[in-house]
Amino acid sequence: MAYADMPIAFGLKPHHWIGVGMNIYADKAGDLAFQNTGAHLSLAYHYALKDDYKTVITLGLQYGMTQRNINGDNYSSELTINRQTDPDQATLDNFSPSLGDINFGLSLKNWTSKTSYLDIGASIYHLTQSDFRFTGSSIDNPVRRRLNAYAEYHIQSTDQLAIKPVIVYSKMYLFQNLFGQFNIEYRPNKKSDTIIKGGIGYRVGDAAQFLAGMVYKGWDIGLTYDLTVSSAASYNNRYGGIELGLRRIIIANRKPKINPRELCPRL
Repeated sequence: MAYADMPIAFGLKPHHWIGVGMNIYADKAGDLAFQNTGAHLSLAYHYALKDDYKTVITLGLQYGMTQRNINGDNYSSELTINRQTDPDQATLDNFSPSLGDINFGLSLKNWTSKTSYLDIGASIYHLTQSDFRFTGSSIDNPVRRRLNAYAEYHIQSTDQLAIKPVIVYSKMYLFQNLFGQFNIEYRPNKKSDTIIKGGIGYRVGDAAQFLAGMVYKGWDIGLTYDLTVSSAASYNNRYGGIELGLRRIIIANRKPKINPRELCPRL
């Protein structure tokens, strides 16, 4: 997944602004290589209640398209084992629906003191609940709405150490997911722009989480590992998922435009 976003100093009031962005993603899973490929455009409006920016409400809207594909080369059935043609394999190979998608989100960031703030939010994915059909089928398969909610409390305990407990909840149709994390950020010294990050977490009924990362000269890199602790550990020998993320923060300083004036001195 790759994404980019930027703020724009424009709003109904001087202490309001908007954000625009886009993302491109592709993922593949399973023996049949079930793949999602798509892109989204995002627009957010940031509403600061006062010009001190202590409380900011953000509304976001996202629209995009997703292409789904299945590779039936690894498909196996009684017919294919006996070297016969299975019509279901052709159905899988012809599966490539395009789905439109609209997502909505709301968040609140409130500074509770000079060194701590609360950040909470929720989002709903797949508002339109687009559906798709397999070739030759009359059954609609809807893409169910998904609810995500989170809460984070950032505590700058010292000039060099920050503590960030996080809780995240997600639900889609009959399935739900809940996990919590305890993260820390450490600066080697007060003036350093390098931040070392680490943390642990737990996904209820599934896995323990281990997190590490670093911010260095505008680059933000993170690594996470899930250690399976549920009954699924007997199938994967406790080997969970590994995720690696990289982000670049670019700051563009604009030079002010100065209109020169000629002054006639008084004599």
